Amino acid sequence: MPDTFDALHLTREGDTDPAGDPDATDTDDVVRSFSELATRSAADWFSCFGGAPVATTLAELHVRPRCFVHRFTLTDGTSRRDVVLKIRHSDATLRRAERFDGRPELTPQRTISDRDSARCELTGLQQVARAMEGADPDRFGVLRALGWLDGPAGIVMEYVDEPTLRQQLVRRWRRAPLRHGRPGRAEQRDEDRTWSDLGEWLRRFHAADDGRSLPARMSRRDELVDFVERARHFLLQAGAEPGVVSGLATTVVERVERVFPVDLPTAAGHGDFTAQNVFVGPHGRITVFDPLPLWRVCVYEDLARLTMGMRLLGPQVLTHGRLLGEDLCDRWEARLLAAYADGGRPPADQLHVFQALLLMDRWGELLGKRPARGRARQVSRRVRVHVGSGWYERQARRLSSLLA
Repeated sequence: MPDTFDALHLTREGDTDPAGDPDATDTDDVVRSFSELATRSAADWFSCFGGAPVATTLAELHVRPRCFVHRFTLTDGTSRRDVVLKIRHSDATLRRAERFDGRPELTPQRTISDRDSARCELTGLQQVARAMEGADPDRFGVLRALGWLDGPAGIVMEYVDEPTLRQQLVRRWRRAPLRHGRPGRAEQRDEDRTWSDLGEWLRRFHAADDGRSLPARMSRRDELVDFVERARHFLLQAGAEPGVVSGLATTVVERVERVFPVDLPTAAGHGDFTAQNVFVGPHGRITVFDPLPLWRVCVYEDLARLTMGMRLLGPQVLTHGRLLGEDLCDRWEARLLAAYADGGRPPADQLHVFQALLLMDRWGELLGKRPARGRARQVSRRVRVHVGSGWYERQARRLSSLLA
């Protein structure tokens, strides 16, 4: 499996990769429907295809907790192009079960149909394209939505053969022995620019749609306080260290009252603005994908989701910060905020509040999910929970200190 295709697995950090394949009959139906669509539309998708018939081949199929991702190869005997077909599903057996009822979630499980969810993602891709109009195409790419498959409902997209930001971050660990953990100066400049560009990208995305047509979620100060209190209760029930959790919750609630108005600044949210949903090209161009703008949310949530997600990457958690040092995370975070503020005052306090919310959300997921089936996976899960809890406590103390 090509390493770059892992970017289109489209799963959140922490989700399992369940074993098993979709029903073969269903797959045959998808291949048949897609082949019919490609026969009609390939010449519209790519200028290299003309009058010659186009053959389609299913190259890869990945089963994810919320979607099936197919990669198809198209060829007319002379030219070849790859595309991705993403079909959302709601099969609960492909997701890990909860250990407790009522775990508070910052982003609630979607209740709309798979078809409506796919339509929302298509709308999000179109929204990204509008937001990037006039931007430097050498810095900001756009993932093209090529078509719509009606039965079953799915989006046909370009296949992008580039690594994700998450993959780049993880590779720092793999190459550390060769460079004693320090990338070259030019590479450091490229990494810094990536985070500045991400700040500008998000500013453009938020400015393109204020989200007034969407239902609001966590858009009021009292909703933040309510989430913190519910998350505190759940984490204590799930066995988190009481002093650390209560200290963080108390500090966050006090800070919320001081830095936020009653109604929070909002826009249409990306839905999953994380390092694994950003392609980084060979010359540093970023292409953000996998939007799901279901809600109007506080603008700081997307900022926190990216930065807290970086600090909670699997290798970062398991090595207790040896992958990315605190100074490096702080520097990238500052560049992101400065670019997002565009000459204004970077919203550091607001970001740290939402980072605390993200931390409590992810901490609850760490402690609240049942281990996957199988003895080896259960043992591995216990080790991850034990090691991860220490890192989550460290991050809680960091945020408590910043917000005090």
